[in-house]
Amino acid sequence: MDIVTQRILQISLVIGLSCHGQISFGQDDWTPERVLRMPTADDSFDLSQFIKQLAAIDEARRQEWIHEALQAGYVPSFLRQLKRVHSRHAGHELSFWVLPDYLSVGDNDSYLHVPMNGRDALSLAVGWNMYLPTKKMVDLIYKQAGVLLPSVPLDINHIKDPLKLWLEHEDRMDQDLQKYAIRSGWLQAGHMKDVVMSPRLLGRPERGAIYGWQGTDGQLLQNLATSIKADYADYSMGVRLVAPYCLVDGQWMPLADVLRNPELAPLLSDEGAWDVDQLLKLDPLPAPPQRKTPANLMVQH
Repeated sequence: MDIVTQRILQISLVIGLSCHGQISFGQDDWTPERVLRMPTADDSFDLSQFIKQLAAIDEARRQEWIHEALQAGYVPSFLRQLKRVHSRHAGHELSFWVLPDYLSVGDNDSYLHVPMNGRDALSLAVGWNMYLPTKKMVDLIYKQAGVLLPSVPLDINHIKDPLKLWLEHEDRMDQDLQKYAIRSGWLQAGHMKDVVMSPRLLGRPERGAIYGWQGTDGQLLQNLATSIKADYADYSMGVRLVAPYCLVDGQWMPLADVLRNPELAPLLSDEGAWDVDQLLKLDPLPAPPQRKTPANLMVQH
């Protein structure tokens, strides 16, 4: 674990320096990834040894160590290739960009999806200049995913240790299909509940929100729920981060501005227009270049 702690200090310095730099990109080569702060580790990560270390400590410290590993950049590289998702409403067209799978720790060859509570998910999103999805965005991601993975509900009364429950869930997921999705560069969905953002959470910092887990048959297992505590997490709760810019009718807009706009909010939310900055506020974002012509917003698989 010492190496993870060391990497946090190194990555924090890199992030701090990069935030003060000003880089210009043309309208054709600019992408939402330009403004993200996802750290990158430049050394290897022994996942099996990390699991052994997690087994030797209590659940609260496990969550801290997992968070530190993510902050140090031990994230599979395929997750950094964001995927485009499309939405239409009332004559408007929008694209937003998301992680191709749920947040994981490790590398492309050996990784584990990370269960995370609502409080830590919001904190991580802000730190990396990203958002969580809304309920509607989860539905759009599922409908446009190139690979749907089965949901694997487990009996939490049978397996008491959260770590064993987590690892059991990972073992039972269709790993061959996941590898196929990575090789193909496709968006994956269906295999976890999403930690989401919702206007129901405004003024309720003690609560988190979850939704989804449709599996391969489209049957929704988890309706939108805000009754869970902000520090609660279980094996089924995944985090899929969202880039802070959307492409709306051919022009870049901050996702927060879209959600605040009553005319445009239905593109991303079926809970009405709301001010997401009251829930999580990102640092000031650099303005992307204006596009001269509308882009083709159709999703490509």
